Amino acid sequence: MALQLKQPFKQVFREHYVLSIDEGAQLETEMFAGYVVSIRPLLGLARREGWRVEHDCGLARTMGRWTISFGLAHSVYPGATGWTTTGKIRVWTGHGRRAQRARLCDMPVPALSEILRSVDLLVSTSGFAIASPTDGSPDDPHRLRHLERLAEKPLGPMAEMRKHALERALRNGTGATNSYSTRGTCGLVLTLFISRPAG
Repeated sequence: MALQLKQPFKQVFREHYVLSIDEGAQLETEMFAGYVVSIRPLLGLARREGWRVEHDCGLARTMGRWTISFGLAHSVYPGATGWTTTGKIRVWTGHGRRAQRARLCDMPVPALSEILRSVDLLVSTSGFAIASPTDGSPDDPHRLRHLERLAEKPLGPMAEMRKHALERALRNGTGATNSYSTRGTCGLVLTLFISRPAG
């Protein structure tokens, strides 16, 4: 970075996700569960990222002999609109009826990291607070009521991590957080944490 050289390949500075030993020994993770997301951008990006719609589990993706599912609270389909809540990530080895549940740590670390990175991208892009002209106005009363309810919920582990990272990044030379708010219900980087100057 100091030499301002261009990255030789995309893997440099790529985010890397690692589960704890205890979580890796489980059959599923709630790392990205409980986020309220907009279905339209979620499905649009999911398709580009290699995910497919599975009516019984939400989204699924295949990497070699591994099948990964990302749960959603509601059934989704191409063209669907509205909102849903994210669920657990599960891993299978094999495909179709012969697929068997696998522990998260059974999957190669680089492959699992790429899956978690992909899910993080889906959640961050389609998070509830991100408005688009087709999904209604940010000032919509229904939307604001949802955000008020979300603000009352405690932050999840990923949201806490992002909040602390942004608080550190936003500190000025005196060690105090600058004029931006770091309260983020969904924990979406920059979109929610840097919502408005504190007044």
